[in-house]
Amino acid sequence: MKFDYDYYKRTLFSFPLIMIIGLSLLILITIIFSILNRKNVVENKISSIFTYVLLFGFIFFGLIDSIGHIKYGINLNTETPKNALIIKGEIERIEELKNPFSHGYKIAPNGKNNAHIITISGKQYYFMIKGDLQVGDCVEISYLPKSTIVLEVNIIEYE
Repeated sequence: MKFDYDYYKRTLFSFPLIMIIGLSLLILITIIFSILNRKNVVENKISSIFTYVLLFGFIFFGLIDSIGHIKYGINLNTETPKNALIIKGEIERIEELKNPFSHGYKIAPNGKNNAHIITISGKQYYFMIKGDLQVGDCVEISYLPKSTIVLEVNIIEYE
C-alpha cells in the first residue's frame, strides 16, 4: 500500500494550520468586537450569550480537530519523501486513533478508513489507514523519520 505524501501534508499540516490561524483570528475579532460594542451586548443579553456560546463551541471543536491532526503532521513542513527511511519488522500492536473528528483516507474501503498508530519492532508509526494489516504480520515500511508517518507498507512473506 502506498500513501500520498501531498494528501498527508494537506490533511495533517496545511489545513489544520490554516484552521488554527483562522479560528484564532475569529476569537480575537469576536473579543474585540464585543469590547467595542458593549451597548449591543446589554440590549440583547440572551441572544448575545447564545451567539457567543455557539460561536465559541464551534471554534473549540474546530481547534480540537485541527490540533488532533497537526500534532502528527507538524514535521511535514520540513520532511519530504526524499527523507524517507525503510525498515523491516513485525507488527506488535495496532491502535485506532480516538479523535472524534478523525479523518478518513480518500480511497479506503468502508470500516478501514480511520488513522492508526501501529507499533513495529518497538516503535510507533502513523498510518493513514490500516488496510488488512494485523498483529504478527512482518512488514517493510517506508516512513518519514521525524513524524513517523508511513508512506508505503508491504507485507513480507517468509518461506
